[in-house]
Amino acid sequence: MRIASIGVVALVACALTLPASAREPDPGPLVTDRPDVTESSKTVPRGYVQIEAGYNFARFDDGPDTVEVSTFPTTLLRVGLTPEVELRFEWVGYVSESRETGGVRVDTLGSGNTALGAKIKLRDERGAAPDLALLIDAIVPTGSLGIRTERIDPAARLLGSNTLTDRLALGYNLGIAALTIEDAGGGYTTETLGRYSVSLAIGIVEKWGSFAEFFGFVPLSGSEPSRNLFDAGFTYLASDSVQLDFSGGVGLNEAADDWFVAAGFSIRLPR
Repeated sequence: MRIASIGVVALVACALTLPASAREPDPGPLVTDRPDVTESSKTVPRGYVQIEAGYNFARFDDGPDTVEVSTFPTTLLRVGLTPEVELRFEWVGYVSESRETGGVRVDTLGSGNTALGAKIKLRDERGAAPDLALLIDAIVPTGSLGIRTERIDPAARLLGSNTLTDRLALGYNLGIAALTIEDAGGGYTTETLGRYSVSLAIGIVEKWGSFAEFFGFVPLSGSEPSRNLFDAGFTYLASDSVQLDFSGGVGLNEAADDWFVAAGFSIRLPR
């Protein structure tokens, strides 16, 4: 965790100390990767730093157990390295898990994992041809014992989007990810998941927006079940560089979370 933190501080310092000529003169509208699961195909402008953070709460049944999980502050740091490449550092935040079985409640608190990665712009939208980017990252086992994964879990996603009208845009992701789980014998097994998401962004008025989204995970190997979910939410553009958001959703099959909510903000530096 300390090595990763030193690297993040160095990246931010480099971006913020770039001469003005090395930064995009017009960063354009603020485009974020939250609150929906679908990651944008847009990269952070060169020389800018974007911080996206928030609070998540989820409730679900795990066999006979009822589980409630809070995470705060979920944090995504995005650094515009070039017009086509952004570097990314993500921290799950502090995880508070409450597990109740037969009236007995057990609480767990600790730091979640981190992830390091990059988003690479592949092409701009042209007519019906979509805007495309590639996101490559890896979860690193830096969390607290009992919360962290025990192996490095890499992932890759193809990110696409199409502008439908002045107020409607469609975003979609398709990818593959490794998932390390504890097996019955107390050892660890790495399985492979496919992941998908489709999100419709809707402009309501000048500063308010909304979205509706389907997303899920499909096992490509191992015993993990499929999970399919739906969520929706709102965004408010407080300024050209600050966005607030609120969202919530439900699981669409038995293996998915029963319900979940999230709230957060995004800010782009320098302002």
